[in-house]
Amino acid sequence: MDKKQVKKMIDKIVAPAFAAEGFYATSPDEPGTWLYARQAGDVEHKIYFRSRASSCPQGLEYNLEQRFYTSVPNSSSCHLFQLIEGLPLESELMWYQTEEQFEKRLIEVVKLSIEKAIPLFDCLARPIRSTTRELDVELSTKTQKKAETFMKTHGMTWASDASSIMNRVLETEEIIRKVQLEPFEEVKDLLLCATAYLGELIRQVFGGEWMWEPNYGRAYLLCKVGGYESAYFQTGSLNITTRYWQIPEIYGDSLRYYYGQLLEKLGYRNK
Repeated sequence: MDKKQVKKMIDKIVAPAFAAEGFYATSPDEPGTWLYARQAGDVEHKIYFRSRASSCPQGLEYNLEQRFYTSVPNSSSCHLFQLIEGLPLESELMWYQTEEQFEKRLIEVVKLSIEKAIPLFDCLARPIRSTTRELDVELSTKTQKKAETFMKTHGMTWASDASSIMNRVLETEEIIRKVQLEPFEEVKDLLLCATAYLGELIRQVFGGEWMWEPNYGRAYLLCKVGGYESAYFQTGSLNITTRYWQIPEIYGDSLRYYYGQLLEKLGYRNK
């Protein structure tokens, strides 16, 4: 499919459905992209589409990238599969080769967007508080003691395998959600201890080393998880824990998404 065919299909399927939700087509950020926006008070809600081609054994295949974000500075930006838990990975949902496949994908994406993703725009519009080096310094001080404090305070246990790690992650999410509306200074110690606990869960099962990020030294992390040097196997991020405390409604910012992705890289897939 060429870009004209893609545009024709988007105009046919996406434009009228989104118009009913108050979105209008606006100037895209770059060629080959489509941008829909609506005004909600002082905030603009935006949905971005981009179609890209790549080679495959059958010739060319195309990927339809979709992203949801707002005009609020320092707010979250997510793909559809990051907004809705349980969706297949983007590669499974968005790839197509024929016009018939593309139409089917678009209809499915629009339906999910309207029913599940668009209602989350108020959550996406929350400005995200970033962590600081000073907080990472606090995390680096007696990290294992912080982990033990969190575990004992909340009646939790260590994990013995990947499955029990995910159970502890879900329990930690419940604890953090209970203090979502509390001022940061009142929950700072809880978030520090929760981060240390989650990192220790991984370290005790898969190994790893707490250290300052090797490349830039900007964050204190559990590195070399599973014996891998790659940055893809770093965890224990205070930033992730803090983001979840602020926007727990967004699956792509959840602890279960973040730690689930890490465990998947280590060969464990949650059923």
